[in-house]
Amino acid sequence: MECDSNIACELFELVKDNDFAAGVLAKTLGQLGDKSAGIVGWIAGVLRDHGEKVIALAGFSFGFYRWWLYRERTLHERLEKYLQKSDGRLKRAQDDVLRSLERPGPRQPVPALPLFSAPELRSVLRERRWGYAPASAAVELSAQWQLNRAIEKIESRLKAGDDMLSSLRTQLASAHVLRGAIAASTRRTSLQEANSHAALMAFRSALQVPGHEQNSKAKEYEAHQLRLMGHFGQALIAYKELERIASGEGDYRSQRLIQARAKRFQAESIVAPTRHVGSDGRTTFTVPMAAWNLVRRGSGASAQDIRLNFAPYQDWDLIEQGDLHYLTAFFANTNSFVVIERQELTNAEVCYEIALRQPLPRQWRRRERSKLRRAANEGLALVKAAKKGDYQNHWLVQRS
Repeated sequence: MECDSNIACELFELVKDNDFAAGVLAKTLGQLGDKSAGIVGWIAGVLRDHGEKVIALAGFSFGFYRWWLYRERTLHERLEKYLQKSDGRLKRAQDDVLRSLERPGPRQPVPALPLFSAPELRSVLRERRWGYAPASAAVELSAQWQLNRAIEKIESRLKAGDDMLSSLRTQLASAHVLRGAIAASTRRTSLQEANSHAALMAFRSALQVPGHEQNSKAKEYEAHQLRLMGHFGQALIAYKELERIASGEGDYRSQRLIQARAKRFQAESIVAPTRHVGSDGRTTFTVPMAAWNLVRRGSGASAQDIRLNFAPYQDWDLIEQGDLHYLTAFFANTNSFVVIERQELTNAEVCYEIALRQPLPRQWRRRERSKLRRAANEGLALVKAAKKGDYQNHWLVQRS
């Protein structure tokens, strides 16, 4: 290893590798302290009697320290040299073998000879030391055996490398998503716009990581962020893309529930741009039939139709089911579907009540329990107000 003109380093290198130099240094230090008294004299005596061992130990310690300091750099350098050597050896062997190829042509009709000339091929294998026996057949068998072993090892290493690369990419995508979540959580008005763009870019960066182009979580967060920023058209496209890619993640139940959620958010993205503030200050929305058919029960492929196949629900799935019933009731109220509205409000109320009263998993923390119960109570309050004709619709244009 290089000492980089460090005098102390050079001195240790000299005495570590040269017994004569270590002896001279120890004797000199001992003589310098012979006439000294106290602790200095004691040290001089130790150096005179055991100096060579002390210096050797110091040299060894210094060598270990340098190994520890430069071990990663050395590892990379050795790996690079190994790869260059291995790649070069295989490439040279491959080039030599290809010279024995008998390409079909006017001089060599296709049926006349095998693809490779056996004598030349054996010569190449011997020159490259791929066979150690004098017999021709033994040379080829030895080379075949070595190549089979090499292929097995390379395939094993490739799998390990692919697994590591996949793991690193998953970590990278997760880091981008978490970075986006942190940016999106900032509530300071002065930083709202900048952080909204930062969050959107982070979610999109996660989707650009190789192998994560179909990441349903990152796609959903991207769609939510677009909707929050008021880009309802782009959000609608993102939710449709979420519905499409959901079929590639998790089990069938999880896939279908994500698709149902995507349909619900598509409906909300269609309705959100129809917002109208009247002269009395009331905010109203129009519910096109395209949005209505995405959530109502009985349309054949709506969010409710999908979720009906996986009932009954528990925990947060119950809260989500209650939210879907409440949204359907709101849409029904807007379109004056009175009977459907009443039924959907009742269904929402039942979901929130069950979520509030059901026993929760014992492994849940107190914070998780409190959060779910708070959501159930908020849902019940929304239903109670809706039964009096007061629907809360602010979430359509704010954070989902």
